[in-house]
Amino acid sequence: MIDVLELSGQIFALEERLGLDLSASDSLRYQQRDHIHPLIESAVRNRDFHELTEALTEAGGCWGPYQKLSEAIKDPKMVMENPVFDTITNVSGISYPVPGAAATLPAQKRSAPLPAPKLGSDTRAVLRSLLALDNTEISQLIKDGIVAESATDQ
Repeated sequence: MIDVLELSGQIFALEERLGLDLSASDSLRYQQRDHIHPLIESAVRNRDFHELTEALTEAGGCWGPYQKLSEAIKDPKMVMENPVFDTITNVSGISYPVPGAAATLPAQKRSAPLPAPKLGSDTRAVLRSLLALDNTEISQLIKDGIVAESATDQ
């Protein structure tokens, strides 16, 4: 990408100034991002978008146009046709795309993402498993207003 953006000289000068070899690791480039980003910004600022995208694509670059989240979620390739995403209906009744597992282990079926539980829907199970409370103790905590259950579980 340095060649596509014609930054070889500037990157070399930066490496000399910092006493670093930025080709050595991604983490090193990340650490020096405050020095590198302005170089990239100035290299792309006045370039024609179509010319730049063609050059980056031809060079095998990993790039994409900036999108707001509201635009990105409408991008079919990024979300709606992406097998990582499924549409779920939250307990609020609103449906929206959510990512599932980023990886699948061999011999395991990839399960669909689930909506978050309704606040308080697992109160009894949590108190039983984490605090080893019995039903009488849990009922007393609920009666005293110390803990609560979701309206549908009462």
